Amino acid sequence: MNKKDLAQKVSKKTSYAEKEVLEIIDTFCEEIAAAIKADEKVKLHGFGIFFRRSYGVRKCYNPISGKIETISASSQPVFKAGPKLREKINNK
Repeated sequence: MNKKDLAQKVSKKTSYAEKEVLEIIDTFCEEIAAAIKADEKVKLHGFGIFFRRSYGVRKCYNPISGKIETISASSQPVFKAGPKLREKINNK
């Protein structure tokens, strides 16, 4: 399912137009990204938690060049599903 498909489904179940739902989805994603960038957790009760995981500088072996290279520090967005979401998925 892509963003447009999701917007169509939400639009059918609510009184909002598809264009309005797309704007809501965009705003929702922007706010989550801004919170993660500010190193805040976004907790949606029953759904899950969005947060940032930081990785330090590390070394790895490059099999193509045969050399050990240094990977710079980075951060990745992470989503951890909540227990209610996991239950819905596993109990179909």
